[in-house]
Amino acid sequence: MTPFSEYLEASEPTRRERAENWRVAIGLQKGDETTTNVTENVTENVTENRAARLLSLIAANPAVSTGELASILGVTRRTIARDIAALKASNRLRRIGPDKGGHWDVPTMPSP
Repeated sequence: MTPFSEYLEASEPTRRERAENWRVAIGLQKGDETTTNVTENVTENVTENRAARLLSLIAANPAVSTGELASILGVTRRTIARDIAALKASNRLRRIGPDKGGHWDVPTMPSP
């Protein structure tokens, strides 16, 4: 079996026959981190956009549950819990009172 690194060094797409299997490598170069950068950027953008929507939903209904938020945003309750933990850690969100019977507070950020 040909190591993948050889395909990375190829300047032209490569086709090799082996039994009935085909392998194609398309214009990849060593050190190309485009996929990694795109994945990181998309993940950051999606997470930040979801956090903004989360804060907006909570500001509109401070008694909203994580289950309701998960349903509205189309993610799992665990994802909402992670997002809330990050928002609380960055002081963008805080919980007032107990889990049952309490409510959320979205502090306003001071103007610079």
